[in-house]
Amino acid sequence: MPRGGHIYVLQAGNGRVKVGFSKNPPKRAAALKFSCVLYSHPWHDAAELLEKAAHKILRSAGVPSDGEVFDCAVDAARTAIEQAADDFRCGRLVAKDRPFRNSKPINLTLDPDLVRRLDAWIEQQPMRTARSAVVEAAIVAFLDKNETPKKRKME
Repeated sequence: MPRGGHIYVLQAGNGRVKVGFSKNPPKRAAALKFSCVLYSHPWHDAAELLEKAAHKILRSAGVPSDGEVFDCAVDAARTAIEQAADDFRCGRLVAKDRPFRNSKPINLTLDPDLVRRLDAWIEQQPMRTARSAVVEAAIVAFLDKNETPKKRKME
């Protein structure tokens, strides 16, 4: 079963970045003695799979690496992660034990002012995030806060 957590980009020094996954990226950065977390995105059940796919994308693009540490800009690492996430969402990247898509598409209509506010918030973030990822994270946070433990176990 794929493991969840955050897929992240850490500053490794000398312009190098580490692409990895962890349940706690700041703690992982401190343990590895890396300066800071440059990008982190929660991925509830496939962070490990996305990490491996992002590594493959960077290597296939000819980015020099030493294991999980790459000689590239943060934006290149983030783009590789986003490409891996898109591949996963579209069913082009699947875990060996998961033959079907991870996400189920839904049609969502929002008030134009809410969309404008969402886009403005995304633009202010240090790393670009997809609208769908922000909406999904908000739904997860809402349900985690408001569901009773008994209801969660029933699913």
